[in-house]
Amino acid sequence: MKANSSAKANAEQMESGEVRLGRPLFRFLLIVFGLLLLGAAGMSWWALDRFVIDHVEIDNVVVHEQQLTGGDVSLSTFPDREVGQP
Repeated sequence: MKANSSAKANAEQMESGEVRLGRPLFRFLLIVFGLLLLGAAGMSWWALDRFVIDHVEIDNVVVHEQQLTGGDVSLSTFPDREVGQP
């Protein structure tokens, strides 16, 4: 029954010259809007990460660890070994 009524509606629209874009156009616009929103969100995240959020840069790790622990962290904790040394 539904198929007949929709076929009649389509036939009437064809005869009157009306063209109903409806769902395909709406779906296309929804997809385009979603992609634009996704791109804007990605660019906003990049800009915030690059220019707004401060990133920590540590020049001397040993001194930084001493400041954090308040203890004595010496270089002997991290022995420098040459190639071939056990």
